[in-house]
Amino acid sequence: MRAATSEQHPAGSDHRRRATVGGNLAAAAEKLTAPMHATIFGAGLSPRRWVVLEVAGRRSGQTRRFPVAMTDYDGGRYVVSRLGERCNWVRNVRAAEGIVTIRHGRRQRCRLIEMAANDRAPILKSYLNQVPFGRLHIPINHAAPLSAFETVVNRYPVFRVEPDDGRRRVIRERPMTSSGADQRPGDRD
Repeated sequence: MRAATSEQHPAGSDHRRRATVGGNLAAAAEKLTAPMHATIFGAGLSPRRWVVLEVAGRRSGQTRRFPVAMTDYDGGRYVVSRLGERCNWVRNVRAAEGIVTIRHGRRQRCRLIEMAANDRAPILKSYLNQVPFGRLHIPINHAAPLSAFETVVNRYPVFRVEPDDGRRRVIRERPMTSSGADQRPGDRD
């Protein structure tokens, strides 16, 4: 068996390999400190961008709490998964169709809308400028040009935070009828 070169390694160069190892250590430390951070952020004892994301577990259905940092970009609020695609809160949010509660002193029901990969680069750059702790996980220099961020957009999910009033928005396709001739009196949509 042959040893893999740095070009064959999934992390790429030696610099990226070191960033991955550092990211893994940071992820392990984050897992240990998450309960404490969830308590502090949820109580509102931290800056406004540090919040607790509450979402139903994809398997158990029980409420799961995750401390996360939000970023502001172009008038909107966004949550970035600095741990990538396989992060538990990302999987739970997708399973819950984006319905979450965000806590920072008080609870606010929200819907997280996942951004398309081609829209993520400027938000990731903004995130690293506003949340220096995210630099431990995302192997791009925060001062790098936008094109550098476009190389990693598929690895880091980004969600836009929108208020949710609790009503389900169901969009049904209705059969087309010509001038209502197929409708009986008293039928309503």
